Amino acid sequence: MAVRPVFVAQGAKPFVKTENTEFRFYPGFALSQSRKSIESLHAAFVAGNPEYAGKVLEISTKSDTPLGVRLSAFNLLYRLSDGRKRCVENVFQAGKRFSDGNQYTEIMDLPASEAKRFPALRTSGAVVGFRLEGMDFPAEPKRLFYHWLYVRALSQDRQLADEVTAYRAFTDIVFNPQKSLNCQARSAALFVALKETGLLEEAVSSPERFAEIVFE
Repeated sequence: MAVRPVFVAQGAKPFVKTENTEFRFYPGFALSQSRKSIESLHAAFVAGNPEYAGKVLEISTKSDTPLGVRLSAFNLLYRLSDGRKRCVENVFQAGKRFSDGNQYTEIMDLPASEAKRFPALRTSGAVVGFRLEGMDFPAEPKRLFYHWLYVRALSQDRQLADEVTAYRAFTDIVFNPQKSLNCQARSAALFVALKETGLLEEAVSSPERFAEIVFE
């Protein structure tokens, strides 16, 4: 057995509720094993929350739905001010500013699968903030920059933005809260909550307004 979070969109702050759910985990690297784990996690969550039947979406490259795969940070595209589009994962890693003064913007143009493994990310000290196209983001709140990137990227794609609102709860079978901080499933739940409360457009208008609406 294992425990993983299910992130549920809510109509009021803090906008996302976390439901830690125990389920049968199927070990192994095969895609079939991951999908059995996803099915087990969703079934366990719905058993305790029947109102979410048919409204739970796995967001990862392991997802059994095309929408869930497209919403992975390795596939979801963020449109830069010059019109270029880059995967959310690349933009996030390229935006990190480190205590030794470095920022590795060249990560922006790497394959998404290589962005997180860029060697210097592990040898440059602590992350002291983020910078993207002249906008500076503080290191605290810790999830601010990732949430901003993901929610803004999703808001830039009208089709995905419409499709994701058919769901209310989100998972990422790869995410382990004991090892990682940011989670694409949590950010997707936040997007749905902001959209349904009518706060999305205002929230993505600026990083400052986003921080006020989501975190303050």
